[in-house]
Amino acid sequence: MMVFFGCGVYAQLANPEYKTYTDAKNGITIKYPANWNKKDVEGTEFFFMRPKEEAGQKFAENINLIIDPPEDLDLIEYAGVAKTKLSNNLKDYREVSSRFVKINNRDFFEITYTFTYNKLKMYDIHYVTIKNNQSYSITCSALESTFKKFQPVFETMMKSLIIK
Repeated sequence: MMVFFGCGVYAQLANPEYKTYTDAKNGITIKYPANWNKKDVEGTEFFFMRPKEEAGQKFAENINLIIDPPEDLDLIEYAGVAKTKLSNNLKDYREVSSRFVKINNRDFFEITYTFTYNKLKMYDIHYVTIKNNQSYSITCSALESTFKKFQPVFETMMKSLIIK
């Protein structure tokens, strides 16, 4: 029975169905797995979280977007601010990598890192871009032990992201 459940989860991850979320006010469109839940979380423009699938599950992989108020910073400067905030606010923060990437013709700075949250080992990818002097910060969050399983889902979501 457990093997069958495991295969079901794998099949969902290998070829999930996607829905499209649109925020016309902020010019945002992103695809997310149809079985993930959209949560209303204060301070986020969107927050999508996978459903609870296992007994005793302590964390649900998720992706969220925060739009910060305007600042007079370019992408390089804001990337530095983001790295400082992450290192100052996350327990056991360790940067794995950072680089500039282009997603749908928009420049992003990508920071991959690990940290500890409620005694859980986490593995996140944080993307930052600038539009009209506002920073758009997208975080893909997973347990360190499950990140590789959910990475294709996060990549599909980010490839679908459009910020007009």
